[in-house]
Amino acid sequence: TPEVAFIYALTSAAVMHNIAKACAKGELTECGCDKSQTTSRAARAMVKTPSINAAADGFEWGGCSDDLKFGRNVSLSFIDRQEMFISRRRIVRMINLHNNEAGRQAVERNVQLTCKCHGVSGSCTLRVCWRTLPDFRLIGSDLRTKYASATQVRLNRRLNLLKPRKTSQKDFNTTDLIYIHTSPSFCEKNSRLGSLGTQGRECNLTRNEPGSCSVLCCDRGYETIVSTIEEDCDCQFHW
Repeated sequence: TPEVAFIYALTSAAVMHNIAKACAKGELTECGCDKSQTTSRAARAMVKTPSINAAADGFEWGGCSDDLKFGRNVSLSFIDRQEMFISRRRIVRMINLHNNEAGRQAVERNVQLTCKCHGVSGSCTLRVCWRTLPDFRLIGSDLRTKYASATQVRLNRRLNLLKPRKTSQKDFNTTDLIYIHTSPSFCEKNSRLGSLGTQGRECNLTRNEPGSCSVLCCDRGYETIVSTIEEDCDCQFHW
């Protein structure tokens, strides 16, 4: 389902993100800072993202970049390798591997450039920059957007390729999430699916947004409760 696709992508991205950050912090003995940007002028010329092109923007690579390459390799070996040891249908395995990769690409898509100026009296005669990953919440939000536009697929057995289930659906690429089955209704409690349902949950009065009453209540209606709450505000009195 789209929800499972999101979880696989999120898990793969989280492993890559955490390992890459831990390398740069010196928390792992197997890796450290990503030195690939500082090894040669040729390496700087191979940067794919225009916004972090050293030659064009006039800075020198330095600092301690998060080790995305090592993080990716750990994610591949730790997450993708599990598909080899679990008995699954071929289409399920292909979809899981695709969504794992989509998660890793979301990490790479959100790399940021951090710079520090060096010079006399605060001047910026030399700007040294390195690559860092943002807070993981930003990557999660990126994948949440991909979840909302995920594509339902089928397996073309003759070509051994995944194709959109309906011709009217948009084609997908390696950054998109894909799934087989449409989502079940999560309105009612379903122990088999592990769904707790939405009954009794708090909702807000905004329209057609996650957490809104129009979405959560599933046309059952809702109760509005007004309550007065007294709490300490930790005020301090100063003369």
